[in-house]
Amino acid sequence: MSRILFAQAEEYKLITLEEYGLRTGKPIALFYNKVFEVIYDARKCYTDGSTDAYNDEEFNQMMLRDACFVLFLIECISHANNMLLNSEY
Repeated sequence: MSRILFAQAEEYKLITLEEYGLRTGKPIALFYNKVFEVIYDARKCYTDGSTDAYNDEEFNQMMLRDACFVLFLIECISHANNMLLNSEY
C-alpha cells in the first residue's frame, strides 16, 4: 500500500512541476538550471552519504520536483486562508 501511495505522490509531483512551469510561462529547463547552480550546497543540507545513491542530475530532478510541490502546497494554503478571511462565517 505505501509503495502505491509513494508512486502516486511522485506522479503528482510531476504534475505540479508542469503546472508551475505553465503558470509562470517559463520553461522548466530554466528552473532546472537554477536548482543545478546550488546542487552542491543542497547536498550539504543532508546527512553525509544520504544522497550518494543519486547522481547530480537525479538529485537535481528530485529537488526540483519537491520544490515545486512545496510551492504548490504553500499556494493552496495561502488561497485557503484568503478564502477563510473573505467568508461571511
